[in-house]
Amino acid sequence: MTAPQHLLQLAAKLGLEESTLPVLKVLPLVYVAWSDGELQVQERDAILATAPRLAIDTEEQLAILHAWLEQRPSEDFFRAGLHTLAYLLASLDEQAGQRAADDVAEFCALVAQAAGGLAGHRERIDPAEAIAMREVVMQLRLASRQSSRDALRKLLEAKKTVVL
Repeated sequence: MTAPQHLLQLAAKLGLEESTLPVLKVLPLVYVAWSDGELQVQERDAILATAPRLAIDTEEQLAILHAWLEQRPSEDFFRAGLHTLAYLLASLDEQAGQRAADDVAEFCALVAQAAGGLAGHRERIDPAEAIAMREVVMQLRLASRQSSRDALRKLLEAKKTVVL
C-alpha cells in the first residue's frame, strides 16, 4: 500500500521516506525515554528489543532509530513526529490503526518502567516520563477515534498543506 502523498511530505520534513515511515511507530518510545533529559541503558535496550515487534527491522530504519538513541532529537522534531504519526495511523485501516496505537502505548509504558524511578521510591516511572507517556497515549487515542481518523484522512486526501 502506498502512503498518501501528503503523509510522505510530512515525513520528508523529518528526514523520512516511504521505506522508513514505519520508524515513526517507535518515535513515541524514544520521546518517553528522553523526556527526563537522559536515555538510560535499560531504556535503550527496551526500545531496541521492541523495534522488531513494531516492524522496525530494515537496516535503513534501524540506522534512523540508532541516530535518535545516540542524540536526543529536538522538542520540535518530537512534536512534528508525533503529529505525523497521527496521520500515519489514520492512513491505516481501522483495525490496524487501533492495534498500532495500542502497541505503541503499551511499549511506551515498558520503556518508562525499564530504568525505574529514583532509588528508594515506590514509583517506577520518572514523573517527566509519565507526563510524556500520557501525552503520547492521548494523542494516539485521539488519532485512533473514528471521527478523528476521518478528519485526518480528509486532510490527507484534500491535498491541503498541513502546517506542523
